[in-house]
Amino acid sequence: MTDPLLDRLAQAAPADLDDDQLAALLTGARRRVDAERDGGPAPRARRLRPRTRVALVAAAAAVLTAVPVVVSVVGQDDGTGPSGLSVAVAQNGQFICSNGFATAVDPARADVRLLPDQLPTGWEYTQILVRHERSQNCDVPSLVALQLDPSGVVTGRLAVTGPVDAYINTPVVDRDSVPDTVFGQPARRFDLAPDPARSIDHELHRWVWSDDTGRQWSAEVVGFGLDEARRQLTGVTVDGPAVTWQAVDPGWSLIHLRTGPPYDLPTGGTSWMVSASGGLEGRGYDVYANPEPHLPAAAGAWVDDRLIEVAGHPAVISPVRGSEADGGPPGSAGFLTLAVDVEPGALAISRFSPGDLDAVEAMLGSLRQVAPDDPRIATYGEK
Repeated sequence: MTDPLLDRLAQAAPADLDDDQLAALLTGARRRVDAERDGGPAPRARRLRPRTRVALVAAAAAVLTAVPVVVSVVGQDDGTGPSGLSVAVAQNGQFICSNGFATAVDPARADVRLLPDQLPTGWEYTQILVRHERSQNCDVPSLVALQLDPSGVVTGRLAVTGPVDAYINTPVVDRDSVPDTVFGQPARRFDLAPDPARSIDHELHRWVWSDDTGRQWSAEVVGFGLDEARRQLTGVTVDGPAVTWQAVDPGWSLIHLRTGPPYDLPTGGTSWMVSASGGLEGRGYDVYANPEPHLPAAAGAWVDDRLIEVAGHPAVISPVRGSEADGGPPGSAGFLTLAVDVEPGALAISRFSPGDLDAVEAMLGSLRQVAPDDPRIATYGEK
């Protein structure tokens, strides 16, 4: 007997997966859907997202965990899939795309063709892959503020997203949240305690509510207990579709604020993905080039990340994660994630071993737009 869900997933899977990868994707998605229906664990908290290649595969499992009734996941945007994209509320109150599509682009024809002056020593090009993704910005926040210590390390995060039209899986949301009130509106509150198994390093509180027009909003405060999180939210004003903010305490910086109409979500963007051999598994870098709105790298910073500059560009560096001390493989030194605003609307992200920090900073700081006939595109580009 065939599994109809697996059949539908197979039709929507990314075209560049081999048979083993596709089988693993489908099996994992099936397992996570079943686990969700049986009351499985909530998705992990959001942090810097370094690998689009991984995200394209993981999106199926993540989406199906959040909203089991949605089975149109990452596939080829060839006109055969659903024409619309939708936003859903996950088990942890986060807005996510409930489906998405990725269209292969010839690297020589891509608008983004960013290659470095030099790769880190020991790295060798293996592939240049380009995808146009139609769900890249589905959770773009309208407001992001960060509390920073004197060295630029993030010690608190506040963000507001909305208004959007989101699907709410009410039984799942009600199971994992408690009733509350925020900005004068009935809301559901999600309280996440630190949990290394779910990549939650700091206390997180998130509220989801519907405004008077029936559209959904989300507000999150990271790094504080509930009472203090509520106090920080008193600096936010939501008036119709508009949102404003005034710092409650010193040490906070406004990173991003929407001043125009609500964002048209979800949207799309182009991912320029360069893979290399040598060093950490998954080595290389991705460049995300989005249409408006253009958000800085700092808008995705989490508590313990640090705001820096790389070759004069604003950037965010994560702390070391995934070491043996953090539950990683024996002997693992962990990895860093570096995100750099390489040019307006283009964000480069790489994950790498701590010892490669200087070389990766030099690599991302030297990214240049190259000609369509660059020999590296001709040799390593995947059409």
